[in-house]
Amino acid sequence: MQLAHWLTAGDNPLSSRVLAIRAWHWLVGQGIVRTVDNFGSMGERPSNQALLDYLALRFVEQDWSIKKLVREIVTSRTYRLENEHHAENFAK
Repeated sequence: MQLAHWLTAGDNPLSSRVLAIRAWHWLVGQGIVRTVDNFGSMGERPSNQALLDYLALRFVEQDWSIKKLVREIVTSRTYRLENEHHAENFAK
């Protein structure tokens, strides 16, 4: 029980950040942090700190609902953008 309280404590953002990073990676195919499985001093810094902070905060605000986190990501404009390379568009 102590571990569960520590993991979800308001002053411990690690759990919500890890889940936000993993959800983004699963859905988008590329993580906010390149080292998805390695956090802390051994891992790389997030490519978009503001996005990570936002997703982690929203996740906690929405009662740790993975379903709501996924909905937040897949309904975003960023997620809906196509990521395929088109030579004609690139040339322009």
